[in-house]
Amino acid sequence: MSCRNSPSSISEMALFYKAQKVISSAISALYDLILSLYSWTRFYWMISRLPGLPLAQSYKQWQGFQSKLNAVNTLVEWRDQYKTCHKVYLSFLPLIFAYSPQLIQELLSKKQKHNDKGKVYHTLLPLLGNGLITSKGEKWFAHRRLLTPAFHSNILQSFFESFKSETPNYIKRLKGSKLMKEYGDICPHTRQLTLKFICETAMGFSKLADYKEAEAVIKSMHKLEEIATLRVMRPWLLSDGIFKMSGLYKELNQNKKTLHDFSNILINRRRTILKNRLQDPNFEVSKRKEIFLDQLILQQFQGVKITDDDIRDEVNTFIFAGHNTTQLAINYCIYLFGRYKDVQEKAYNELEEIFSDSKRQPTMDDLRKMEYLDRCIKEALRLYPSVPIIARRLTQDQPIVFTGIHILPKDADCFIIPYVTHRNPEQFPNPEVFDPDNFLPERVKKRHPYSYIPFSAGPRNCIGKRFANIAKKTVLSWILREFKIESKLKQEDLNLIPSTVLVPSGGLPVKLTLRKSHK
Repeated sequence: MSCRNSPSSISEMALFYKAQKVISSAISALYDLILSLYSWTRFYWMISRLPGLPLAQSYKQWQGFQSKLNAVNTLVEWRDQYKTCHKVYLSFLPLIFAYSPQLIQELLSKKQKHNDKGKVYHTLLPLLGNGLITSKGEKWFAHRRLLTPAFHSNILQSFFESFKSETPNYIKRLKGSKLMKEYGDICPHTRQLTLKFICETAMGFSKLADYKEAEAVIKSMHKLEEIATLRVMRPWLLSDGIFKMSGLYKELNQNKKTLHDFSNILINRRRTILKNRLQDPNFEVSKRKEIFLDQLILQQFQGVKITDDDIRDEVNTFIFAGHNTTQLAINYCIYLFGRYKDVQEKAYNELEEIFSDSKRQPTMDDLRKMEYLDRCIKEALRLYPSVPIIARRLTQDQPIVFTGIHILPKDADCFIIPYVTHRNPEQFPNPEVFDPDNFLPERVKKRHPYSYIPFSAGPRNCIGKRFANIAKKTVLSWILREFKIESKLKQEDLNLIPSTVLVPSGGLPVKLTLRKSHK
């Protein structure tokens, strides 16, 4: 005989299971809350034990840093005071500044460790999307592997052809400029040149109308960069909710739309051109002029998993990073040649041995012979690294092994400042002096490998450094063959702003004089 449950007993059971579910959810939520509070407490306790000032005083220290005319000198003072590392609070967000080469090696060198960029890179997403600079995890690894062939030596040779074709026009413009008569800023001239380099090698531009269009888009890029920097300097704007209520958010969206519309039109245009060329039986992919954008689209044609948004983000990253860093490195080197006449003449004499009085274009073999010029470029990047800040978010607790005292907590944002690292007197005696002999092989061997990191280091080092070095040697060798350079400002009078790149506020005034053999 079967027994049936009464409606009241069924109702009681339902209530029981419902209550059990509510209690279980409450216990789970309480557990998560306790775990979060424990993690939060542990994080800030570990931060509090690091060298540096407590929250209230540290905030004033950060405000003082922001108000300094030459903020990078404050960073050097902090390095002298704290030696290895110290904490600074950006509002309630603690940042750890790492100074010693040993600690920097721990932060940058491991492939599966501390490989994510810091929170401040979040502000660059409207500009760079999830390109190689800002992406993380598997996406970064996949894209790094995808893009590495784009900087193969055969493709760099094609890029070199663009550098050679544009540089004589740059020299011609300099000869007709006011710099031949009086001191003036070299930066706008070089900025125009490197923009043309990037336009040709990244996007396949060659017409003046294309360059004008690109210049307008570069302005939107710089505006997005400026907004990203402002968000870091005004920490309340790091909150997306607060930022969206500010006038900057509307400005960001306008410039982001300009950039993305341009990139999308460009991708579609190049895709159509490539499809038409691939249908031509006489067209050989391996023999065409290499263009960075084309290489990505061709991989898409070949079935590689890469979306149009991925292509857009990588092209924008290449344009922004390549254009900015290359022109600054060239400009700082020109400036330093003007301050150190003996170094300038030694570099010129090396070029005279290679070219004599010839005005022929350099070859890749010529670039390899420019050993002293190569050391000059490295030394200029030591003093004025184009990228002033490298950030990493710790993926696990990081003991400072060589001191045995402190532990940096998981999820902390660490800042590495190449400008400061490169001025470590233990690694570089007389660190403020422009001395290319710092890069003689015997001196390099004696230094810590992470004491010089102008292109970052470890698995996330700069993929385009060979591209940049070829461009710099091409341009600087032409300049030194044609001109004597004089620089007006002393190094200590430069006002340097550590934004996404190391900006010389007020420019780099130089004066040019034709060499006798080229008058």
